[in-house]
This record gives sequence, C-alpha cells and structure tokens, in this order.
Amino acid sequence: MSSRLFQRIREELALAYSIFTFQALYTHAGWFGVYLGTRPAWAAAALVAVDEVSAAVADGATEIDTVLNRAAFLSGRHDLAAAELRALRKAAGSAHFKVILEVCELGSAAAVVEATRLAIDAGADMVKTSTGKGAAGASPAAVAAMAEAVAEHCAAGGRPVGIKVAGGVRTAADALEYLEIVRDVLGDGWLVPERLRFGASSLLGNVVAELVAC
Repeated sequence: MSSRLFQRIREELALAYSIFTFQALYTHAGWFGVYLGTRPAWAAAALVAVDEVSAAVADGATEIDTVLNRAAFLSGRHDLAAAELRALRKAAGSAHFKVILEVCELGSAAAVVEATRLAIDAGADMVKTSTGKGAAGASPAAVAAMAEAVAEHCAAGGRPVGIKVAGGVRTAADALEYLEIVRDVLGDGWLVPERLRFGASSLLGNVVAELVAC
C-alpha cells in the first residue's frame, strides 16, 4: 500500500482490491511480504507490477507514501488501520514515511483529527490530505484539524510531524490560506519544506505567472 504499489497496481492498473507490505525481523534473518487481493485472472499481471515496484524501491526510494485504510477506520476498526500503518512504517525503514488520509472521505473534522492521531502514533513523518483520486481534495477545515492533532502531539513531547496539502490548491492565494492556517496553529517553525508541503501541479504554473507579473 505504499504510493508506488497502491497507485500503480490498484489505482492506475486496477489489478487489485487491496495491496500492502509487511515484514518480520529476527536476530539473523527476516522476511518481507506483499499482500495483494485480486482475481485469479489478474494475478500474473499484478505480480509483474509488484516486481516492477519492488525493483524501483531497491534502486533507492527515499520517500514512501501509504494510504490510510479508510474502510477499516470508518467502520471503527482503528486497530486494523493502525496495524497496517505500523507494518508499513517498519517496511519503509529510514525512508520518509507519509500517510495520506483522503480527508474528503472522513466526514468530519473530528474524524480527521482522529485519523491524524492514528497516523502519527503509527510512525508517520508527514500526513497528507489527499491522493488526488478522491471526490475532493484538501479543505481549510481538514488542514486545521490535521494541524491541531500535530500540535497536540508536539505539546505532549512528540516529534515534529509534517503536513502536505494536496488536491484543489490551484492558486497562490489558495496556498497562502493554508499557510496561514498552519502558521496560526503550529507557528513559523512549520513554514519549512520538511514540515509543510503542497502537492498541486497547477499551483506551480500560477505561482510562476504571479512572479512574472511582478
């Protein structure tokens, strides 16, 4: 369920219903596995895609994205959703580990706060609003809820956790609105790339146009 596995095999190729990685480490050995739920007719093609992704990771991926299991989370099976994220955190090793919440599907600010807490407790280095495949992207209310959960975590002595705002951020004005939300809740210390990012290709074009106009 890393971004490479999930996006390529489930979202792009539609070869699986569910996919995630897991591992077990022992003193002198260990093993790493990929769980893939698919139809028998799709299995061969799906396995080829997994091999392609595994090769890419072995080539030196430094960031891993994973998507929160919203079906488990929204049905109250938070333990399952958390267990999947913890397994993926271990599989990611030292790579930067980002958890995508898909906030448009969570239903309320309270649910976004709870999902953010779950992701942080499972080891997320950064929480991201959206995959870009959902019905909607980021929203000011969702980003404020994520920032509040991060602030709560840090106030309790936890490590800094970043926020990535993605989906629907099209203009410099949009980005500035989210920047101000994060600044208000978490302070100027979060206005650095390690702690605040934007994911929006159209935003870049707008920012460039604004700079040229100046």
